[in-house]
Amino acid sequence: MMTNTSNHRNPSEFVELINAELASAIQSWRRIANHLLSATEQYGTDSDSYKMILKAANFSKSKACKLVAIARDTRLARQPTLFDTVQAWTTLYEVTTLTDEQFDKLISAAPENGSVTPAFVSAIKKGEIQKAPDAYKVAFNIRIDDAALKSESFTGEHYAKLVSLLKQIQDEILHIRVDNADLFEKNASSEFANLERFMKVARQ
Repeated sequence: MMTNTSNHRNPSEFVELINAELASAIQSWRRIANHLLSATEQYGTDSDSYKMILKAANFSKSKACKLVAIARDTRLARQPTLFDTVQAWTTLYEVTTLTDEQFDKLISAAPENGSVTPAFVSAIKKGEIQKAPDAYKVAFNIRIDDAALKSESFTGEHYAKLVSLLKQIQDEILHIRVDNADLFEKNASSEFANLERFMKVARQ
């Protein structure tokens, strides 16, 4: 049987086409996860409106909870390309169950030209895959004034702009990696915890 040479593609082209479709599929699931998170925050999981949404989408409550966990996991958002070719949203959910230490191991040991699989995530959990030596060396440090963080002079808007600029640098220059130290998120969580303690004392 003759092959139409005009439609002939080399193997790498097929890989690119398949990976593009996988990325599109997983991005759709992540958008669905974000929509469910919004619905959860707007209606609450026990409301009739939320139950109606799940019934119309043919989602079980368990499935919806797992998708919401994906949307809430900020670690996934900081790795926009690593999980692009994951073949199922359930793999993303398994990643959300990793501790921060396990997640760091996954990032460092993830195959450069492969996809993160359920078996790989399971091996990380069992300690069968150890954190590989970091191939990247520190060239710069960006420090934020602690007083500005505590007084909120350095705002979420400033932080978002900084993240955007750093992502742009990472995208435009090969062979570099920008690591997020979670300083802003941890500081915000600490301030929220302090506020909660204050409110408890005030109610006594």
